[in-house]
Amino acid sequence: MTYNTMNDKDKLKNLTIDINEFLSVYIQIHNKINREAETFISVIKNLFGQGVPMSKLVDIAKSLTPICDSLKVRIDSFKIISYSNLSNDEKHYFDILSNYFNSLEKTVNCLIEKQLLSNIKSKGLSKKSISFREFILKEKEYKSKVNEYSAIGRQLNNVSYIIFS
Repeated sequence: MTYNTMNDKDKLKNLTIDINEFLSVYIQIHNKINREAETFISVIKNLFGQGVPMSKLVDIAKSLTPICDSLKVRIDSFKIISYSNLSNDEKHYFDILSNYFNSLEKTVNCLIEKQLLSNIKSKGLSKKSISFREFILKEKEYKSKVNEYSAIGRQLNNVSYIIFS
């Protein structure tokens, strides 16, 4: 069955699977950044010139952007083309999925901003413009975004039977 001949529920299921795959990629990148930049071992590696440059970690975080942009287009297209054909339960599921993705996208953007700040701080650039306090606030914002998408993800899991039954 090609995408064009699928029913709308199957299209929604495929969109969900693709968003879940994006989540997996994001988590891998989050974990890599955490391993390379935010652990005691990473500090030791950086002291001896063995660490991953912060600019590389920025690039790794930014690699999520095109995937995120593509999924956003698909979600918007689905809403325009297929949303009206869904049952009320399926619409409810889509609304939560859309909120989940929007929250995940905000989390990804916050991760990129956090890495940009880390990169600037690591190079000693703009010492006056980026304080340690500012970095800590961005870290707290990032953790808050992670908690937000996780909470919406739990809601989504609670209604997944609508699409995956």
